[in-house]
Amino acid sequence: ILEGLLGITPTGFHSFTVTPRLPEAWSEYRLRFTAFGGRGISIHVRRDEQQQVAVSVTASGAGGTSSYS
Repeated sequence: ILEGLLGITPTGFHSFTVTPRLPEAWSEYRLRFTAFGGRGISIHVRRDEQQQVAVSVTASGAGGTSSYS
């Protein structure tokens, strides 16, 4: 489901790629992984006002929190 529907593909034990696939009827989705390579991962995919798809990823763990957009 994660790969086919949502476009999230594991690339190793501590990594993944996100190729967002947002169904037309959805304006956004959020995923939260509580144990991915020792970190918590939150992914937020949304469609903005111009109908562009935006992705934000936040990783948190012992080393702190990092955010990517």
